[in-house]
Amino acid sequence: MAPPIGRDPVNRYLVENLEEKISDLNAKAFSYNVLEKISWVAFTAITVAAYTIFHCGIVLTGIASAAMVTAILSTPFLLGFIPTFSNRSNAYSKSAQEELSVLAKLKEIENWNTESVQKFLEEQDLIPDEGQTQALTLLNPQEPLKALLPLIARFQHFQKTAEDAENESRMLLNNHAANRTIRLVTRQDGWKLHEREAIPRALFAACILQAIQNPYIYDFTLEELGTITAKRFDERFWDYKLLNEDTYFTIHEDLRRNRPPIITHDEIAANLEPKALRMLLFPKTKIR
Repeated sequence: MAPPIGRDPVNRYLVENLEEKISDLNAKAFSYNVLEKISWVAFTAITVAAYTIFHCGIVLTGIASAAMVTAILSTPFLLGFIPTFSNRSNAYSKSAQEELSVLAKLKEIENWNTESVQKFLEEQDLIPDEGQTQALTLLNPQEPLKALLPLIARFQHFQKTAEDAENESRMLLNNHAANRTIRLVTRQDGWKLHEREAIPRALFAACILQAIQNPYIYDFTLEELGTITAKRFDERFWDYKLLNEDTYFTIHEDLRRNRPPIITHDEIAANLEPKALRMLLFPKTKIR
């Protein structure tokens, strides 16, 4: 199969340089962190200057007066930008840590041979396609299947973090603290972890499996495939009881070929194994 016009011949995760990506993410996190600090310094300086002027009865004229008025009027904008800078810095920093963990996984398996990759494929019910394998020779002419290692490492990372999040969620949901408030808050945290961390990570791991199956043609992230509808426990419960509505993942309309438009929470929670979820997201996929 020929590569799509204007696209790399293989999945993006197979051709990117992880170390460069991590460096770029850290640089962006640092830049937004600096902007946040500069904004706080500017806001503090303007506030102190305004307080001093009005408290001491200093009269400004001409350019100084106009500059002070402009600075004071700019403070609401500074306060508006500060959370944005902080959120972006945190997001880039979190992404960098995620990629660092993927890189660590990749280093763990970098010495796998072709047989090790084949064993992994068998365990995940993946069938190497001759045409797809030929495409991987662009990356590793000697052992084409080893070119899949970056995707396998990413899968292992998200599978493990999904399992960890789900285990922690169950521990919090099974909390039996004597204090009712503590018990309720802890269980709410557990459900939030289940819906907003464990399931999305397991779904993304399923997407990565599909990319491993078809590294030549499949290049979607979870967000590009559909939309998650995460809910609090009480929302999920009452929507189901009163409206018989249990939507968790909605496939984007232009990608619904051979896929159900909606996947429910119950369908997903019944088996959080990525290879099972892969069959929900990609129902026409062949298995062994």
